[in-house]
Amino acid sequence: WKDVPVGVAREYGQTAVLELREAAPPPIDELELWRGSQRLDTMTELQQPLREVPTEPSLFSEQLSYDPPSPEDPGAPGPYETERIEYSEGSFFWHEYPIPIEVEAEVTVPIGVGGKRPVVVILHGYHPTCSIGGPEGAVIVAWPCWPGWNPVPSHQGYRVIADLRASQGAFVVSVSANGINGQEFLSFPTGGVDARSALIRHHLDLWDEWNESGGDPWGGRFFQAINTKKLALIGHSRGGEGIVRAAIDLSEHNTWKVRGIVPIAPTAYGLQVVPYIHTAVLLPNCDGDIVDLQGQHYVDGSRDFLLRSDQALRSSVLIEGANHSFFNSEWTPGQAS
Repeated sequence: WKDVPVGVAREYGQTAVLELREAAPPPIDELELWRGSQRLDTMTELQQPLREVPTEPSLFSEQLSYDPPSPEDPGAPGPYETERIEYSEGSFFWHEYPIPIEVEAEVTVPIGVGGKRPVVVILHGYHPTCSIGGPEGAVIVAWPCWPGWNPVPSHQGYRVIADLRASQGAFVVSVSANGINGQEFLSFPTGGVDARSALIRHHLDLWDEWNESGGDPWGGRFFQAINTKKLALIGHSRGGEGIVRAAIDLSEHNTWKVRGIVPIAPTAYGLQVVPYIHTAVLLPNCDGDIVDLQGQHYVDGSRDFLLRSDQALRSSVLIEGANHSFFNSEWTPGQAS
């Protein structure tokens, strides 16, 4: 309302519900409803009970073409050796935060692979940002880190996933988000979800430039090496909600096409879901953080889209014995560096 958010609406099929608790709520005809970068209250197609895919090509309509399933075990390592590299490309400002967010990532790539390769982007969630004294030392949530304290490398905690996908031929980019975690308290009511989406899109813009024009930090190694039509997003905890939001926001982006998302033990505070994209949600049954396993919403909530042509696979997997931090080795006692 007048560029001031009044709350996060809950979506139920084609209806959005927001309870206004103010003594004098804004005039109803002056409110606007947004999902990511799209304003919804002016879209007349939302009033149709069953909507077809737009006739004009779009991000979502293109998701309907996908490769048939492989008879091979997707959890088995592929034929390629892998290499790990890093980049640090300064920082960028997000309008809700006074301190810029770092643009850093760890990249795991296959060795000796030809052709344009698919890309996987991994985003970690909320965690202490700085540490001192090694694995048995102290941690804090602050940004930038205090003198003598070191950034916690949460983005390095998914190397098992990165090594597997890179061995199968994909480029895997695991993004650092300490600058968001250290300022997340300023992101009411979104909890930093929009900033996480912006961070992913900023990294993708860099890779798009390196792919099309060269100039990457490794002397043009990735010039014309990426298939931007095959992008998968993996996110853990609040990073899981961040990748869902990024998939929604990328609908306005003409280069990258999201083929699948994997939210791991994700939050779902905004209750947003995305059409036409294959979704697999991993839910740990011993999650002591997201105790209500709210990530199930990404499967259940998408059933109400009422789109005849949305044939995307949506599934959730309950993992017995896993807790919230199980998936990130940097968050696991005895494994963190």
